[in-house]
Amino acid sequence: MVNLGAGYDSRAYRYHKTMPAVRFFEIELPWMVIEKKRRVKDILGEVPDYVTYVPIDFNTQNIPDELAKAGYDPSLKTLFIWEGVTYYISEEAVEATLEFIRDQSAPGSSVVFDYMSRGAIQGNWKKYPDTRRLSFWVKYRGEPFVFGIPEEEEIEWVEERGLKVISDLDREALEERYLMMSNGKLIGQSTSSFRIMYAVVPEK
Repeated sequence: MVNLGAGYDSRAYRYHKTMPAVRFFEIELPWMVIEKKRRVKDILGEVPDYVTYVPIDFNTQNIPDELAKAGYDPSLKTLFIWEGVTYYISEEAVEATLEFIRDQSAPGSSVVFDYMSRGAIQGNWKKYPDTRRLSFWVKYRGEPFVFGIPEEEEIEWVEERGLKVISDLDREALEERYLMMSNGKLIGQSTSSFRIMYAVVPEK
């Protein structure tokens, strides 16, 4: 499992007992890798050997090269998790990452990632009013939203880059699947401009 932009994600540590044969790679910015390892050591007592940390800048470094150095095997079926990244990096970096997944993993490998609609990136607040404040806030923090997939072309855009889309969940689908209680009431709301896509690497 390769976590692209792992942050403080804890899947590798939670899944290890039930998936002991799986090797976990966590890719993040160099300063974040240092901080993550420090916190993991504080909590677990040591940095586990079943997690490989790969410091990288998506905009400037080559993912295949850095993963290869870390021992990644492209012949093995892999699950890529890519959360909270695509809208902060350039279109070229997004395309390069999808092409890497297509070319450098075994058929049947898959990727789950979230992304934003391009209209929200371009400031269409009439359509995405709930994204306006968030957009200004991340810009103020020095990490503005820069990339979104063209609206009404999401599946085509990804499949043109060689992956087969299995699902593409919009706000309503996400709320129904993950935020709705058994009595039909929502326990929270998703943001209108955010979506989650699941795609696989087809047979060669």
